[in-house]
Amino acid sequence: MQYYDARKILDDAVGAYFRVSSIGQNMNTQIALADAYISNQNIDLNKVTYYKDDNVSANKLTIEKRPALMKLLDDIRLGKIKTVIVYHRDRLARNFYEFVSLIKEFYKYNIKVIYTAEGQPPFSDVLAIESLYGVFAQNEGKNIVRRTSDTRKQFPAQAFGYIRTGVKKDTKYVPDPVLIYDIKSFFNGIVESKTPNDLFQTLMKYKSTLNNKNFPVLLNYLRNPFYAGRIRTPYGYDVLHHVKPIISFEEFLEVQEVIELHQENLLEAINKSSNNGLIHPLCSICKTNMVFRSPALGESGYYVCSKKHSKIMITVEDYNQTITNQLSEVLDNISTEKIKKDVFKHLRELENKHIKEIEFLDRKLKEYHKQITQIIGPNQLSIPQDLISKAREIKERISNHQVIMIRIEESRKGINEVIDKIKSRLVGHVLNYDLYFLMPLFFSSIEVSSDALIYHVAFGDYLEESGEKDAVGA
Repeated sequence: MQYYDARKILDDAVGAYFRVSSIGQNMNTQIALADAYISNQNIDLNKVTYYKDDNVSANKLTIEKRPALMKLLDDIRLGKIKTVIVYHRDRLARNFYEFVSLIKEFYKYNIKVIYTAEGQPPFSDVLAIESLYGVFAQNEGKNIVRRTSDTRKQFPAQAFGYIRTGVKKDTKYVPDPVLIYDIKSFFNGIVESKTPNDLFQTLMKYKSTLNNKNFPVLLNYLRNPFYAGRIRTPYGYDVLHHVKPIISFEEFLEVQEVIELHQENLLEAINKSSNNGLIHPLCSICKTNMVFRSPALGESGYYVCSKKHSKIMITVEDYNQTITNQLSEVLDNISTEKIKKDVFKHLRELENKHIKEIEFLDRKLKEYHKQITQIIGPNQLSIPQDLISKAREIKERISNHQVIMIRIEESRKGINEVIDKIKSRLVGHVLNYDLYFLMPLFFSSIEVSSDALIYHVAFGDYLEESGEKDAVGA
């Protein structure tokens, strides 16, 4: 009896992949064209597997977040698929780099690709040519994003200061009678500003008047031609006939001139006054989130204890500078050897778990095969359907475990190089990254005391110094 081998190459095994990006779409056309090809080529349906990504946007989601595509790739790597049928290149990817990475996988495993959409050039075995077709798919994706963005600008779900009426083509936007006067006064106050200080005072005044909006939001209002019943296009400002203007187009342009004149001072003042701490601090006494305070636009914001511990206070500027310096020290002290040791240990444990499970499943599969052999015997009796179903289920479970084993092995091969590169590059280029995303990865929390900051390092076990999870610095 020959048992299941997940890497067995089936030259005529076919994978048909389909994708639609929203609930309102359907993949009937894609499926119909794939079925027509399968029928015309006299392909045995038992050798065709369908992979469907429904309501999955290639513009918004990476390859790893498209389950059916990931399953197709896993089956390709296991040798279970040798031909891929897909409607259009943009069904695979709209990002050029993702498309190229997929094509390289197809080349690596000698995959034949069939595109069924009318006008699609046949799959090329030359990477440069196939990549060029991928550029076209990416550009189409960008056009879709651009069209969607333009639609949202013309027909926003909500627009501050407006009441939306009607649906679809009958949608109208009329000024909210409660807010129209304040919005008009806000724009007029900006036009009358002669100095940066005048501008700051106007923003301070309308911050509370317009529902206490923060300064960046107020600036977005001022830059939005929607209030003048217009939309900005590459060719200028087009009229939106479904929007009743709150201000005239001439007034809108005057506001843009004032903002442009004082833009540098304005952006600096907003940045200084904003709650832009890299990670929200805690009071070291009561362990609660500190409260942000900003006396006026242009003055440095600061944090105070929400429980009124008066000595617990720090400016945002000093706070950010201090924790940025501390981050560099943390990165310098990371022990790559400790990380490698734990990673390899985890991979070994994971691998052993799946090896045991495969061995267990293989024994069960042999038992089923033995039963099947005994039933068939010399009389060639038919095999019970439930026994066939159980055997197939076991094979699928073995296949899934083998996919994971492949990924574990791939992870192990490059772990030394990857960890060394991460540390060497991260230390040298940390300030080039977005610290708002980076800080929470390294610090689980930061406490402010009267004379120091207390850092709770997310992975303190991997620091060279003492292995403690907390680090204290002034």
